[in-house]
Amino acid sequence: MIYLRFFTKNLERDEIAQIMELNPQSVSNHLQAAFKTFRENWTGFVLLLHLISTGKIFF
Repeated sequence: MIYLRFFTKNLERDEIAQIMELNPQSVSNHLQAAFKTFRENWTGFVLLLHLISTGKIFF
């Protein structure tokens, strides 16, 4: 959903719902939950990106 919303054609909630065969309210709920998780854990995410970009961690 985040990919469809922000990294493609900036699709609207109704368009994402149609693609994913979901109710538009479900799309909103999932996006809000994702944003909440990101807000609560963004420091760990930034640290992980930093470690990957500096070559100090590999997958």
